[in-house]
Amino acid sequence: MPVREFTPTGVSEGKTTTKNNNNVATARGHTQGSTPTDNTNFAIARKQGSKYHFFRGLFIFDFSNIPASDLKGIKVIRAGLVLSDLSVSAADSGGDKMVVSHIHNPNSYGSWGSYDYNNTRYSKHTSAQTLTNGDDNFLFELDNRALLKQLQDTINNRTRLHLVTRNNIDYAGGTPTGTNSIVFDDVDDNAPLKLRIFYRTIPARRYTSGGGRRASRSGFGGDTISAGTSGGFGVF
Repeated sequence: MPVREFTPTGVSEGKTTTKNNNNVATARGHTQGSTPTDNTNFAIARKQGSKYHFFRGLFIFDFSNIPASDLKGIKVIRAGLVLSDLSVSAADSGGDKMVVSHIHNPNSYGSWGSYDYNNTRYSKHTSAQTLTNGDDNFLFELDNRALLKQLQDTINNRTRLHLVTRNNIDYAGGTPTGTNSIVFDDVDDNAPLKLRIFYRTIPARRYTSGGGRRASRSGFGGDTISAGTSGGFGVF
């Protein structure tokens, strides 16, 4: 099946929002984090002094600029985030794992907001996956079928997808004792984050009525196709 890597265009970017507090539950469950900023501390859970501190990544993937003729009517079979320049350290068990979730109700669609720190906004979670310090081109699987369907609809409708990244200690409700850090390159760094999709085209059939006889079909056939390299996509 065709495989594509998408280097985001438009408003696509990753930012971080953070919160710290002397109470770990307050730090984790606070409604509002800091103003989203440009750095690559995308999944950190740490204790520093008497305070617990969580960093979360907020990502937008913008598909609105894909030409109408490119990637039209697809079914996403598999997908993942391609991560490079990974810097990982884990003081606690599970601190080297990350979870990605869909932000189903962003505070401001198409942009980043401090209220998106709130974990009640997240849905469609991936599994917790272990990342290795120094890795390049690591494929973090978006292994939630509902999330893949959300991605598929976003591509086909030419809209935007909001994702959040979290350290698994943050996601799982654990209590850090030291620094658990996952850092990787953003979409505009020297080894940019990419979205890799494995997909098939959806056959488009047209039927006309008349005398109970079925007219000939038209549109896409049932085979997979490989579209062009426009719209930020390239053949992998």
